Amino acid sequence: MAPRMSAAVGGGAEASTLAPPPPPSGPSQLNPPSRVVHFRNVSPRFVTEADLRALCGVHGPVEIVVLVRDTKQALVQFATLENAQAFVTSHLGEGLSAECAGRRVYFNFSKHTELNPNATARSGGDEDHNILLVTFTSASGQIEPAMYQITADVVYSVFSPYGAVDKVVVMRRAKYQALIQFASANGARAARQQLQRRALQIGPSNITLDVRTSHQKDLDVKVPTELTKDYRTAAAGGAMFGAGAAVAGVQPSQMAALQLLLQQQQAQQQQMMRQPQQQMGGMGGGGGGGGGGGGG
Repeated sequence: MAPRMSAAVGGGAEASTLAPPPPPSGPSQLNPPSRVVHFRNVSPRFVTEADLRALCGVHGPVEIVVLVRDTKQALVQFATLENAQAFVTSHLGEGLSAECAGRRVYFNFSKHTELNPNATARSGGDEDHNILLVTFTSASGQIEPAMYQITADVVYSVFSPYGAVDKVVVMRRAKYQALIQFASANGARAARQQLQRRALQIGPSNITLDVRTSHQKDLDVKVPTELTKDYRTAAAGGAMFGAGAAVAGVQPSQMAALQLLLQQQQAQQQQMMRQPQQQMGGMGGGGGGGGGGGGG
């Protein structure tokens, strides 16, 4: 269970409330201005750090985001006091609330004037985890036939532009999911922030990606299959794109460059496999020529 807010920021009244109280009704309910804004009703099932950064970043740079999942709260530190005031002021007409990732979140200036730079990691954040859990959902909410084209190689092709991917495990159960293990937490964080709620287009179907952090330490991939691969080994081979797979919003140049690189790698591997066969064929041909000379 993640530590409470007080462990991350040195104490505060925000961490003591489990359920969000009614939202403030107007400017008279505002706390004294601070460049730290306190959020409530931040459900970990729907709202991510990337969502909060997108909501707040319109009004200025965001320095630190602290998520506390067990209390459904968050703290966001803006670069300047003016940035924080601009954000809060822009939502006064909504009763100090805003829509974030389809959810209504409530906020006010925090009693904290500054957050510890290490608050994110100490508050149970996802910065130090390198494995992602991705859930693929269709518009119907059901597992559609097109989703069976999502193999380990397709997942690798989608996520590897953001960092080196070591392993992929695709799970076809009640939900269609995948686990992606990156070589570093930075790669996992970049992929999560960029791909959360993006659409994976496979043929005529749009499949939405729900990207979360997994707290697993290591994925166990013993035998490479269509659904499980360790890309650090040569046995995994070159990952190729699935039929018609593309990610809405991701630069085509990234995907095209990756595809070309993977094709080159696969061609090199095939060439290396052919060389021993050619050498054996050349030895056999030489033997035949010697026999022919003897016959003459």
